[in-house]
Amino acid sequence: MADPKLEQEVTQEVEEKEFDKTPLTKSIRFHPFQTDYKNKEIVVQPSSISQRLDLNMNNAVGAGGAVLQRLVTLDNTGTPSVKNGNLFETGGTTTITNLDDGKLGQIIFIKSDHTVTIQHNATQIHLGGHMDYPMLDDDTLTLGMFDDGVWHEISRRGADTEKAWTFDSPAGSSGTFYFGGFYNFGSTDNDFNPSITHGTANSSYAAHFFLVQATGASGGTDTVIRITGTTIDDSGNRSTGVNVDITVADDGTAGTYYETSEKWLGQVTIAKQSGPDLLMNYGFTKYWDNNNGIFIVRGIEATWLGGANDASPNIKLRHHKVTGWTYNAGATPTPPTELVAMATDHSTEDEVVNNENGAWKRDNLTTTIDGSNSEGTIIEVVTTANKTFELGNLLLRIRQA
Repeated sequence: MADPKLEQEVTQEVEEKEFDKTPLTKSIRFHPFQTDYKNKEIVVQPSSISQRLDLNMNNAVGAGGAVLQRLVTLDNTGTPSVKNGNLFETGGTTTITNLDDGKLGQIIFIKSDHTVTIQHNATQIHLGGHMDYPMLDDDTLTLGMFDDGVWHEISRRGADTEKAWTFDSPAGSSGTFYFGGFYNFGSTDNDFNPSITHGTANSSYAAHFFLVQATGASGGTDTVIRITGTTIDDSGNRSTGVNVDITVADDGTAGTYYETSEKWLGQVTIAKQSGPDLLMNYGFTKYWDNNNGIFIVRGIEATWLGGANDASPNIKLRHHKVTGWTYNAGATPTPPTELVAMATDHSTEDEVVNNENGAWKRDNLTTTIDGSNSEGTIIEVVTTANKTFELGNLLLRIRQA
């Protein structure tokens, strides 16, 4: 009767010779594993599974191509290898057109550490929407090989979404108009001693109140400004007779910005409570913060029909934030510099012509907006003629951060 143990050892020796895995003259065996020092792998028995675990503890590989938990940095080439791996990080910014050495049934997860494009191709990498995926840092993509040689998208984190607004220009005036938010500036600066009011009674602003200070006196005492009025929160709770104090730093530099977390309705009263008199710009602001979320602005697109001839129109995308403000004595403040502007991009050919269509687009933006921390976007439309824009549409393309 044959010795089962001897037969198993003979079988193992034959398998070693066939795979040429071990350069040693004598194999080191232990059950249920065999050690392959040449390829830094542990062969996991039974042999019908033919699993191997590399000695760096990175992955386990099945004969059919199934792989368990290996983290690998992809080569910075157009066709990096994904052999024997599941978890990958990008290795550079070279556009990826295919992923080599995949196996039928393999599922891979790619995390981007760069700005890199995954190119759609129905016979190599089949992406959702049949469009290239421009990955940003920290985006992820999950692919599976359902057909031999073809990767299919399963899911992604980092897909672009769009927010849309319609716009036009008043027939009776020109000037600056806002969409997706607004600024409502006080006409000049003030020290609020005596108190003043801002806004129109019963107007539905639902906006934050802000201050932009002049240079402080550095006398050691801060100035406290009180705002009194009616507030509304995002859950629809309205409160009357609310007092909110803003402490303005005595040693603050000109342009330091302060904003209430509360949103105000109708007319508010602003009064100095204590400290030295200090001039400030002020007003209301409402901005689009994607439901207090953090997001990345990826692009903007506008189309319109001209309602009048205007030689100096402009459309600006502003990033509302607490930094970048300029205090202006005897005037209104200057908000942070716009992210992009149509007149800057189009230069000489920036005019709106009556009854003619026009468009403006940017698709290369990468600004992160922290909507949870007093940041957002405001679209500003500037005209120098009445009814410059008969009608128009604005699209803001974003991605969740």
